Amino acid sequence: MPLDQTVIINQIDGLIERFNRLKGRAKYDDFSDLPEEEINEAVNLLFAAIERLAPPGSSYAKSAKAHDPIRGGNVGIALAPLVGILKALRTDYRAGNMQSVVELVHADIFADFRNGGSPAPAGI
Repeated sequence: MPLDQTVIINQIDGLIERFNRLKGRAKYDDFSDLPEEEINEAVNLLFAAIERLAPPGSSYAKSAKAHDPIRGGNVGIALAPLVGILKALRTDYRAGNMQSVVELVHADIFADFRNGGSPAPAGI
């Protein structure tokens, strides 16, 4: 069962709000003045959300993976790029751009059957 788009956007908004609260408390761009466990939690929540909500192999997932090595160092520098990825993902969900061509074709065929018609055979 596909996730409801509103639920997905609400999840993303909650994470963005969490990031903004952290950013409001941080004195430094790398969040190094905040508790490390809090930063690690935020980074892991962002990674998990992107992994869960982005299509496998998408540019979102690939971009997030590019920031994965940072987990061994100052993880705070990964927060802003991950939030940027999540914001882009949110933008695409809101615009309705997350359906693949295959899903759109399947939906069109299903609508034909539901409306009492049947798709015309190929070549007619």
